[in-house]
Amino acid sequence: MDLTVLLMPILGFPSKYIAKQTHSWIEERMVVQYEKKYRGRNRDYNRHHLKAAQCWNLRDDTDLPTASLAGLSTLSSLRKIETSSMLVVSPMRHSRPVLHLAALEILDEIAVRFQTELQKKGLSRYRIVLTSGTRSRQSQATLQKVNSNAASETAHWYGYTFDIAYNVFIKRYFWEPDVPAPVLVKTLDSVLRTMRSENKIWVLGEKRQACFHITVRCPETL
Repeated sequence: MDLTVLLMPILGFPSKYIAKQTHSWIEERMVVQYEKKYRGRNRDYNRHHLKAAQCWNLRDDTDLPTASLAGLSTLSSLRKIETSSMLVVSPMRHSRPVLHLAALEILDEIAVRFQTELQKKGLSRYRIVLTSGTRSRQSQATLQKVNSNAASETAHWYGYTFDIAYNVFIKRYFWEPDVPAPVLVKTLDSVLRTMRSENKIWVLGEKRQACFHITVRCPETL
């Protein structure tokens, strides 16, 4: 993940050159990276994610999946996700940061719960990083060529699935004390595990992509 590009919209730098000049300083104070692979206790198979996503699609009778990423911009049912005080939207090549409202609400809930848990522990607040949103048939086919984990059919097609990084977290305020990466990862995993137990989401910790793959559960499949 290019942290320079990631941090530019957060800090409002006028150019990539300036961002690169201060990259080391910012990364040292704001970015925490987790270098190891992490699976956690949430390991729901892809079939659970796909079944739930397809359930939502039938329930809502949407026009998804689209043939191309450009087609996603024509669907008024999808909401754009913006970088905020709770989460950071990473640059995306094979997807777009758009989700259905129910999925956006779940994403926001995860972000809020994560920061709340950190506060309960007396720790500095960090933002989660969204690395993947809704994909198209074409972008998934392209992704398959560079990622052996990518399936020919994905829950990401339907607007109720997204990925959150576990290998990078962005501090909310750079002057606050650092929090060790393992603590952040385990806190996020705990939040996801709790929401899974509440029948809100399916979760899969992926190794190669260093992210939690998350799908909103569909009422008809609970």
